[in-house]
Amino acid sequence: MLTSYYQRYKILFWGLIAIVPLAILLLGCILAPEIFWDGFLYKYFWGPIVSDLEGRPVEGIAEGYNVVNTIIYALILALALLAMYKAFRRFRINMDLGLILASIPFFLFGGVSRALEDAALFQGWLGYWFISPLIYVLIAILFIISGIFGYIAQKRASDARGRIIFYTVQVAVIMAVYYLVTLIWNGDLSYILPPYIPMFMALFSVIVFYLLISNEMDVLRSSILCIGLLVLLIAISYAISFAIDLEWQGIFTSIEGHTPTIRPMEAIIIPGIAFVLSAIIWAIGKVAPNKVGVLAAPTSFLMFLAHFLDGTATFRGIDLYGYGEKHVLPTVLIDLADTAAVMLLFKFFLVLAIILLIDVLFKEDLKSYQGLGNIMKFAVIFLGMAPGTRDLVRISLGV
Repeated sequence: MLTSYYQRYKILFWGLIAIVPLAILLLGCILAPEIFWDGFLYKYFWGPIVSDLEGRPVEGIAEGYNVVNTIIYALILALALLAMYKAFRRFRINMDLGLILASIPFFLFGGVSRALEDAALFQGWLGYWFISPLIYVLIAILFIISGIFGYIAQKRASDARGRIIFYTVQVAVIMAVYYLVTLIWNGDLSYILPPYIPMFMALFSVIVFYLLISNEMDVLRSSILCIGLLVLLIAISYAISFAIDLEWQGIFTSIEGHTPTIRPMEAIIIPGIAFVLSAIIWAIGKVAPNKVGVLAAPTSFLMFLAHFLDGTATFRGIDLYGYGEKHVLPTVLIDLADTAAVMLLFKFFLVLAIILLIDVLFKEDLKSYQGLGNIMKFAVIFLGMAPGTRDLVRISLGV
């Protein structure tokens, strides 16, 4: 009986799950702002974002994560993954290794662009879009746009020419928004790339898309890959510009109160350590396929690589360069061990536990939910690679 009611009214049910809490918070902020806004939303959510943007505690609220917002963000992530699973089933999209690989430029873009906020690129309200959790919203918007355009092109355009037109329109829209932001809010940017650089990146992404489509690559995955590549290359161009532009570095120094120390070798050392550690685990899976063969799976390698990147950057950033940790559990572990090297061990057991849960303990159960396991792995890779890239770029630029 309950199952039949759920099937009949499931859209209403999930709509209420999403709307009712927001409605309660909105009414609470209007009727009792000192409780709902000052005592809850600002204290645990918006206040840490403001403090992060300012680079200092604001109204006694420190930047970073706390127990309350960590739990809420985890719940929101779980709901987002469920919605992603439902959408992929509805449109018959398979979250396979190809789609995960195509999404990696978006993961890297999130980390690089977050580090650009650390480098004082953004002033005013623009900065909020490059601080978590809003930066995840920005990445999701770009990812969804590239997916929608790719899906439509795959379904509606019957030949390569039509699909390239769809992709070019998508690139044109993104570039128009980029140039509009730099034109209208140029006073809120510490540095703006020469106009020809983003244009060259856009042309390059169109050429890559054309080559992929010409070789009969999947249109949806090609669209996601090339749009991710476009925004990533623009972000990397800004990071390189900071490393060589003394005027931008001077603006950073005036805002942050210290001079950046460029460390280009860290851009090799940190990912190098992460890759070697991941390769060792992959090799163990290859040597003993009957016992631990699951460790040699490509998605397992990517999960270890992403989180070893994050763990290595955290270790070197804290132990060698005096950076701090913002997350709740890692902070406890680092304090107990008196070294951030413990993060490498923590990341190993974390990823190993996730692999065992998805690919061993619940493997048979997940067969009834096609693609759900890979969607969870997609999230695990993102949650390691994005912050790991941010820390890597931040350490390399010395900001």
